[in-house]
Amino acid sequence: MYELLAFFGDYAEEYEDKARRMLDEYPWDVIVNYMDDGVREETHTEYAPCDNETFLLAYMAGHITKFGEDFEIN
Repeated sequence: MYELLAFFGDYAEEYEDKARRMLDEYPWDVIVNYMDDGVREETHTEYAPCDNETFLLAYMAGHITKFGEDFEIN
């Protein structure tokens, strides 16, 4: 988990909070539905099995890397 938080640097706590809020607000299947298939599969290959919060943080990092923007559900 430390390497994931290190990815976010000074904003690690904010991204942890964002992931927790997202998990509290939406069912897991809704969150997964908004994920990019390629990034989700890469995240699964690298991190599974893990808890949903770790997976979501890893996905968020992959999303930023691929798209240059935060993962949002809208």
